[in-house]
Amino acid sequence: KKTAFQGVPATHKRMGFWVWVAVAAVLALVYKLRFKIPFYYNISTALRSFMILYRMPQDKIQAFMDSYDVYTEDAITPENTHKIVDYYYVLNHLCAAGEIEKMYLPPVMHADAGILKNQELYEEKMVKDLDLKRGATVLDVGCGRGRVAAHVARLVPDSKVSGVNIENSQVENANEYAAYCGMADRLQIKRADFNEPLPFDDATFNGIYQIQVMSLCRNGDLKPLCKEMYRVCKPGGRVCFCDWVKLPAFNEQDPRHVDLFKRCKLLIGAVCTPRPEDFIAALEAAGFKMIHHGVPGVDSHQDKMVERAHSFFMAMWSCVKVLVALHILPQFFDVVFNRFNRDGTTLTEGDRENLWTTVYQFVAEKPKSA
Repeated sequence: KKTAFQGVPATHKRMGFWVWVAVAAVLALVYKLRFKIPFYYNISTALRSFMILYRMPQDKIQAFMDSYDVYTEDAITPENTHKIVDYYYVLNHLCAAGEIEKMYLPPVMHADAGILKNQELYEEKMVKDLDLKRGATVLDVGCGRGRVAAHVARLVPDSKVSGVNIENSQVENANEYAAYCGMADRLQIKRADFNEPLPFDDATFNGIYQIQVMSLCRNGDLKPLCKEMYRVCKPGGRVCFCDWVKLPAFNEQDPRHVDLFKRCKLLIGAVCTPRPEDFIAALEAAGFKMIHHGVPGVDSHQDKMVERAHSFFMAMWSCVKVLVALHILPQFFDVVFNRFNRDGTTLTEGDRENLWTTVYQFVAEKPKSA
């Protein structure tokens, strides 16, 4: 059922300053009390995301709600690609309100560390797996807000990191962040659809990586993108994927597995769901030679990390509902956070039963003789 959204009431607009005092207080409360995170930590980014959502045109909110339909389908097509843009236009701001501004849940690299630290540790491992040296050229496919690309640029001295993303507001945010960090000369983020030819010359990059984006390959076919990566990769260069896959324990004939799977796709924003052997076949068909594959880290299960993220956003939603009830935030905040949090336990259930993982890693190399 479609929801008719109303604009921000005039009374809210007049309250202006006090709206953001209230929201800032709520963010501080959730960060400080729920996870004992200092007040200053990520508050400015989260508050900015709330402001953008607050001022967002209602047709964009409606398009976001409607975009969930695409995750009930089995593949991206030219006809439904616009729904991916509609989805990420809003989603990136929701994720930035918490610990997942990078829009991925990482492997468990350190059992006692939180999401942000495990992201950093995985990215450090990824840079090592790509064998990146000083001055390397690197490509981030599906780079989101460019935070991973910025970290890679910091890890590899004098490197130049390019990124491509399909949604304009994230591209703009990524380039603003690069300028803010003083790395505008080393980070270049472009608007591009990775289901089309990549906008780079042959043999441009020493390393290419993607994190949890290839479920959005057109028609569920991984091979065209792998071939494009092979084309723009230098001989001897490497690729590193970290992505969502079905595992052998998943039974297509088990109604419970199928139901969990369908609801989990809606939660994590996945369309097609390859198995590990599908990635390997696509990489090898493109010409890459596999180096290694598997779930990295100290624990193959992400359940505790998923629970942490879910708990955070449920706490945030509870506070949002109070602010909506007090007429401090408009009603659509409640609706959007409801949709965002729905089926939050499905990823954990499937992860515990080894039905799937979002962090299966593949590392491969383009032969030096190519």
